[in-house]
Amino acid sequence: LPGHVRVVVGRGAPGPPPPYGSLRPSPAAPSAADSRVAPSCHRKDHATMGKCLSRGQEEFVDASDVPATGSLGEVDVVMATRTPSKGLARPVPPEATLTDTEARVLAKLVDHFKGTSASEYMCLQVMRSSDVARGDSEEEWVQGAIKVIEPIVAWRTEHKIDGITDEHLDGAERFRVMWPDIVLGEDSYGRPVHWQLVARIPADQLMREYSQEQVVRLHAQATEQCRNKCLERCARDKLPFVGQIEVLDLTGFGMQHLSPKFFRLIRTVMEVDLTKYDGMMQGMIVINVPWLFARMWSLLSPLLEESTKSKIFLCDERASASKLREFGIDVFAVPEGVTIRDGPHEAGKTRTHSLKL
Repeated sequence: LPGHVRVVVGRGAPGPPPPYGSLRPSPAAPSAADSRVAPSCHRKDHATMGKCLSRGQEEFVDASDVPATGSLGEVDVVMATRTPSKGLARPVPPEATLTDTEARVLAKLVDHFKGTSASEYMCLQVMRSSDVARGDSEEEWVQGAIKVIEPIVAWRTEHKIDGITDEHLDGAERFRVMWPDIVLGEDSYGRPVHWQLVARIPADQLMREYSQEQVVRLHAQATEQCRNKCLERCARDKLPFVGQIEVLDLTGFGMQHLSPKFFRLIRTVMEVDLTKYDGMMQGMIVINVPWLFARMWSLLSPLLEESTKSKIFLCDERASASKLREFGIDVFAVPEGVTIRDGPHEAGKTRTHSLKL
C-alpha cells in the first residue's frame, strides 16, 4: 500500500517475491505467513519517512532475533524506500519543481547552449548553484549562469567526460579496489545513493600508483555513473531535475589520511565536485565518523559554501543508522564492508552487495 511499511514474518511468504525487496537470513520451506502492516506514514519529508521506517523495522524486525533455523526461518521486509511496484507513484523530489522565474531562465539557457553538451539538466543544475550571480533581473541570472556553464562545457570537452562511463580507463579495476564506491539504493524521494568508502583508501599506495590527473578522471567516471542514474529517473518520470545523495563511510580513517599530500589530493577532487557538479548533491551523510576526522574537516569545511555545508551531516557510529533512516535509506541494504550499528545487531552485516561497477 502507498505510504506503508509492510512486514511479513514466517517460514517463507507464499506467492511471488515482494515488490520492493527482501531480507532473508536463511531459506526455509514455504508455509503460511503472519502479515502485519505498520501505520501509514506520509512520504513528504525525510523525517516523517524515517520515523515510519524506523517504527516498522523496530516493531516487526530484529535480525538478531531471527535464528538460522527454527520457526522463523525467513523474514521478508518490504520498505517504501525501495523501487515501487507498477502503478505506485514515486514522490517528486523538491528540486524537480521549478518556479515560473526558473522556468523562464532555464528556457533562455537551453536556447543559448543549443548544439552543445550543456543539456537542460546541466543548465538547471548550474543556474541554481551558489557560484552563479543571480543579480536583480532574469537577464542578469541568465548571464551569470552562462559564465559558469561555459567553463564546465569546456572542461567536459577537454577531458572527454561525455561518454566516459562507457570508456575503459587504465587502472580502473585497481582504482575501484583502492577507492571503493557504488551507486546503490535510493532515498525516500527516489534519488540514487552514491556510497564511497573513502577511509578504506590506502593513501600512500594510491598516490604512488596514480597521478592526480588519473585520480580526478577516475573519480569523474564514478560521479558520471551516478549522474546517469539521475538522468534515467528524469527520463522515466518526465522530471527536469533529480539530484543525488552521497554517503561517505569513514570506518578505518587513520593518520595516513591526514598527510599533507593526501589532503591536497582530496581537496583537488572536492574542487572538481564543487565546480563541475555543484547542485547535484542534495544531501551528504558522513557515517561512522571518528574523532580523528575533526582535523581534516577543519581544513576542508572552509572550502564549502554555507548552502553546501547545510546539506552535510557528520554522524558517529551511534547516529549513523538514524540519519540514514531519516533520509529514507535502507540500512539493511548497504555496500559490502559497510557496518551500520543499529541497536543490538549490526544491520550492515544482514545483507551485502558487490562493489564492482
